[in-house]
Amino acid sequence: GISGNAWTAIEAGLAHGSGAALRAACAPVAAALRVPLRMLLDYHLGAGKLRTRQVWQGLQRLARTA
Repeated sequence: GISGNAWTAIEAGLAHGSGAALRAACAPVAAALRVPLRMLLDYHLGAGKLRTRQVWQGLQRLARTA
């Protein structure tokens, strides 16, 4: 699991509004965050397979043609 101190640091990183602060707070517990994040994504998006790689590649193609 993730300690209360780590959750507090993540919350502070979110409140700070800086991507750098949030990344710094998440870095030490990144592996442990995967399971809760996957559970949240499954709950909100359904259990279907996410196609983020294909979406990202499509966005890159669009950016090159624009």
